[in-house]
Amino acid sequence: MKMRNWLLIVGALSFSCAFGQTSNGNGPAAKSATAAAAAMEIPLGGTTMEVAKADLLATKSLAVPREASADGTGLKVTGFTVGAVLNGDYYEAPSSGEHFTEQQQAIMAKAAPGSKVYLEQIAVTDSEGQGHRAGSVVLVLK
Repeated sequence: MKMRNWLLIVGALSFSCAFGQTSNGNGPAAKSATAAAAAMEIPLGGTTMEVAKADLLATKSLAVPREASADGTGLKVTGFTVGAVLNGDYYEAPSSGEHFTEQQQAIMAKAAPGSKVYLEQIAVTDSEGQGHRAGSVVLVLK
């Protein structure tokens, strides 16, 4: 299965996203807010990008766009880990689904502007039930 290197973070609150540039100088396209949820696409695999802390904290789950799957039926996020360095110590917390856990949200809330939040070990399942690993994303908080 060929999977595009994009991850869609879906928030449960409506907001407009404005993001900085990725490490290669290309800024991701921000999608406008919808009535039910806001979304932003984030390139995967060794990608670093800036994101406003408020926007990250408003995000409730991870999803992969339907068109990322070969058959167009979509991929489901089945788990991921959030990590960050807080006061000199590295903290991480896993999720066994697509939603951020309270522990993950607490780590993100304690991260200071300018610090990095890591989305790692992103696991997805295709329509046939086969598991795949997506690349890691490093978010630098504004």
